[in-house]
Amino acid sequence: MMKRIFILFVAALVLLGLASPILNNSGVKAQDECSSSGDQTELITLIVNDTDSDIYMNWLDYSCEESQSYFIPAGGSQDLRTYDGHEFIFRDADGNELVHYVVNTLIDGEEVSLKLLLSEGAAAGFMWDYPNLYRDDAGIEPIYYSRALYHILDEAVKQAKAMAEEEGVDFNEFVTRNNNEGLSTIVGIATSLARYEYGDQYSFNWKRTNGGLSFSDGKLRSVDDLVRQLVVNFEDSLETDGDASPWLDPEVQSFAFYSDEYLFLTIFSYSSQPELDMMFEEMVEAELFPPELSE
Repeated sequence: MMKRIFILFVAALVLLGLASPILNNSGVKAQDECSSSGDQTELITLIVNDTDSDIYMNWLDYSCEESQSYFIPAGGSQDLRTYDGHEFIFRDADGNELVHYVVNTLIDGEEVSLKLLLSEGAAAGFMWDYPNLYRDDAGIEPIYYSRALYHILDEAVKQAKAMAEEEGVDFNEFVTRNNNEGLSTIVGIATSLARYEYGDQYSFNWKRTNGGLSFSDGKLRSVDDLVRQLVVNFEDSLETDGDASPWLDPEVQSFAFYSDEYLFLTIFSYSSQPELDMMFEEMVEAELFPPELSE
């Protein structure tokens, strides 16, 4: 099985508006050419739909029209032979656009997680225009998105889903009951995982006001929707915490957020993104992650 790579979006990531055409209808962009930005090196990858939703992946051809379409069911995957610079539109079963993705040679021979694609795509559209712009104005070093922190939240949600299953309750009910008690539980699991993973030398700053949100409609959020939610949480944090907001804490160096059909979570770390990610990779290679929790 190919090893999953956690792909950091670069400038090639393009975010489209919500008023895009429905599934399999032609959609012409405001540029003359599409799928032509790379060097056209052939690559092979595996697109993994690690969500609970069915997904369509449409190739944006050289005329900027959505043509060749792949159906990837929830929990399924799709082998893809493509070329550097080719562009794809991912849509849900109702035809709503989730993310516009430009492939590159970094994913050759690797797996691409759809959930992480959405998460990092939203981070790319949010970081520099909001928290890092404010941090720069305040003379504070920028923060960066950590895939290690994302994976901790992903594992925490898996643990929480197992807990809900053991209790015989729907996961949506689990995360929304008792004034979002479920979210606090997930945050607690994530913190335990983080402490196990990195030790007490790494501190995590959790702020409920900008860290937790439950969804009740069971639908995936698009990159655009996630960016808007990040902006709302960022502004709420500034209004509630002011300079004490983790977004403006000069000691905070990295963050991650996680979103699926049920919830939206954010976590912060005083460790740098390279430190966390390097440590995480070492732990994965040593087969020490994920740990078995006693609770």
